[in-house]
Amino acid sequence: MDSPWNQWHLEIVLATCFLRDPPSPDLSAFNARMSAMQTKMLPPELQGIFFDFYWETTKSWRLPTPVTVVPFGDLAWHLDLPVWSTVRGQMRFDLAPSSVLRDAVLYPLHWKRIIDAEIQYPMEMFRNGGRWVILDGYHRLARHYLKKNRHVPVRRHPEHFKPRILCFQNQANQRTSSN
Repeated sequence: MDSPWNQWHLEIVLATCFLRDPPSPDLSAFNARMSAMQTKMLPPELQGIFFDFYWETTKSWRLPTPVTVVPFGDLAWHLDLPVWSTVRGQMRFDLAPSSVLRDAVLYPLHWKRIIDAEIQYPMEMFRNGGRWVILDGYHRLARHYLKKNRHVPVRRHPEHFKPRILCFQNQANQRTSSN
């Protein structure tokens, strides 16, 4: 059952990252709520490891970071992180890629995404919690695992690029300055 917080959270994410229009004409209330929600509520097993901010994946794709290749073994630990959800459209962080790889029948949507993953594209990575962490590319990583690839293309973005991928970066300022 969805709580009002989950509903508002989804509305904020959709408005800020996809629709570009605030859910309410009251921009001061919208901006206050948005500021309070710029960090994700992560489960304990992801705190300090996974990213606790909202980003736009397409922005990371446009960064000028070159592609390098790393051994699959350096990235394999990511397969045990519960970065996916068992409920479509909700960020539950209750499903790890390794669970899908072990029992694909239980998770047909993620299995299809793994099988369809275009592995010629690199994993997008940033440093977090003292190590390089995949921001985008978990389905591709699982596909590399299935294909037994020994090397994986990655883009390790420098820290100063992080503000350029944030969902909330500049959008709130654009809304308030245009009124």
